[in-house]
Amino acid sequence: MNANQDIHELLNNAKQTNHQELTGLSSLNDDTLKDFQSSWFQLLVTKRREIIQRLVSLAEDNLELDFDNVFLCCIEDEDNQVRAASIEGLWECEDRKLIPLLSYILRDDPATEVRAKAAVALSRFALLAHLGKLINKDAQQIMSILKSTIDLTEEDIEVKRRAVESIGAFDTKEVHEIIQLAYQHRDRRMKYSAIYAMGKSNNPYWIPNIVRELQSVDPEMRYEATNACGEMAEEDLIPELLELFEDEDIEIQASAVSAVGNIGGDMARRVLLNSMNAGDSQLAEVAEIALEKLDAGEDLSNMSMNPYRRLSD
Repeated sequence: MNANQDIHELLNNAKQTNHQELTGLSSLNDDTLKDFQSSWFQLLVTKRREIIQRLVSLAEDNLELDFDNVFLCCIEDEDNQVRAASIEGLWECEDRKLIPLLSYILRDDPATEVRAKAAVALSRFALLAHLGKLINKDAQQIMSILKSTIDLTEEDIEVKRRAVESIGAFDTKEVHEIIQLAYQHRDRRMKYSAIYAMGKSNNPYWIPNIVRELQSVDPEMRYEATNACGEMAEEDLIPELLELFEDEDIEIQASAVSAVGNIGGDMARRVLLNSMNAGDSQLAEVAEIALEKLDAGEDLSNMSMNPYRRLSD
């Protein structure tokens, strides 16, 4: 999209926006972005919500599309839903300049859903810090804002639990205590997040807790535990996961299959091949995808997946 009139045509309240026009918002140059900004805030809120949600979906489906500049612009929108969606749209961005912005949003945004999205977005940077791909100053800032959020008594539990999930990657003694307290929390939602954080820590210390929750009567807990097994990537966990291939919940079955693929190795390959030939078409399809990615050496962990896709509880 090169001409300013194209921007005005796209940002028209009365006009149905088509796919080609939306993809034209990819990789906007500075001049066109300025025109976008001036036009965007004149749109009705319903139109802004529609466009931003469609851009998020397009960006997830086609990694060659780059709407980061648009999302950064819309992150300042007055509408909570637009701000939240804009943060989600930036899920794959690893620009360290996002760290102070997300920290500010997590601390000061008036909307719970927006603060929660910011806490989730920081998980990617927490993992990068854990992998040594960020400078110490960045790691300290991420750790500080997440811990402050968790310690804030008046903060909504939805925001606090997402901060617990994100901080798990650091796996320090202090974080260990945070996860333990979250696991003992009276609210089950916080317990779910504790299991998630255990997986992200990649610390074998937590394996007994995770294995125990594979047998939970709560399907949400079993789901989180299967994902955590995949994050741990310990071959000894495969027999435990096999039992969940016959779980009453199809999502848990699929999660268990994907977790086996993420663990990898010869045993995982045999298990996936058996699942492909077991006669269950849905499970066979998941197993086939997991095996293809395993053989291709692709990352099946949550680092390569949009983390917001699991936030349905």
